[in-house]
Amino acid sequence: MAISIPFDRQELIEMVLEYLADDIYYAIVDEDAMVYEALLNISNDLEDKGARNWQPYRERGAGTVFVKNVKGRGMPDWETVVVMVATQENLDYNEVSEQLSDDFLFDIWNEEAMFAIREQDIVPPDEVAIVAGGRSGGCWGVTKDAIDLDVKAQEVMAFVDMNLERYLEDRYTQEELDDMEEYHMDDVALDLADIMLGDMTDDELIDFVTLTPESMNKVLELDRFIEIGISDFEDARKWVDLIVMNEWHLS
Repeated sequence: MAISIPFDRQELIEMVLEYLADDIYYAIVDEDAMVYEALLNISNDLEDKGARNWQPYRERGAGTVFVKNVKGRGMPDWETVVVMVATQENLDYNEVSEQLSDDFLFDIWNEEAMFAIREQDIVPPDEVAIVAGGRSGGCWGVTKDAIDLDVKAQEVMAFVDMNLERYLEDRYTQEELDDMEEYHMDDVALDLADIMLGDMTDDELIDFVTLTPESMNKVLELDRFIEIGISDFEDARKWVDLIVMNEWHLS
């Protein structure tokens, strides 16, 4: 025999949802490892929206960042840049090559990439993240502080709706429920939310989390900029002009 609920069922569901959504949110955001896994899962949502190759990345000193792996794009052929500078300025190739070392070229690339993203004003300057992987161009994106996670309320509500009676039966006898007054509903909702959270696996928790609409729009806008900006950063002429203008090729 199905258990009889002494409260308005929909009202109880909404009350459980309120507590459970908060519990899920803090179970994720309070643990960096859970944030990492949540962002890994969210990258699939971005893929569906056309923003490909986003991933969480643990950056030394910065914690978890959320970046787009540009997969070998975003850097020029630095050898070509050195040759063009030496030829244009009528200088000895070896001297220019020594001045424009790999470390130096990477440093100016990193500064320019950071500046280019910051200039878009999509996120605050200190929330931009550039993760470089040698000459590959690495990954461009944001720190986790630039984005906010959100609980998929409709999916959590569906979960509560589907499982409400089962959890009530496991937690209370019909006699206990029959003795309850309306004011007990808040305690019951809090109790059920706590038990439901405890029964969830990490994967289930992560599936209930996404980005807030505002953060999703930020990432999608940044993705569009990166796709456009990468070709500019691959242009050797851009770097030749920058190096010569700043006289970085001179000792």
